[in-house]
Amino acid sequence: MELDRLGRILRRREAELRAVVSSTATWQREAQAWLRQAIEYGLLPAGQRIPEEWPQIVDLLRSIVRAKRSTLNQVSKA
Repeated sequence: MELDRLGRILRRREAELRAVVSSTATWQREAQAWLRQAIEYGLLPAGQRIPEEWPQIVDLLRSIVRAKRSTLNQVSKA
């Protein structure tokens, strides 16, 4: 009885984990596509390596935003 209940809980948690992993992988691929677009638009150098790990992807996206924000601030002051 208890083993059946625990087995159901385990299967449910495993399914939830698979869904989270799948969603994370989808977001990561989308963010990598944004970085490829940034290269195409000249926001990143042509030889820029696209990171595989999520923290590095986010850091690179943030660096683009910071650079563009800085550029926009300089233009508005001129």
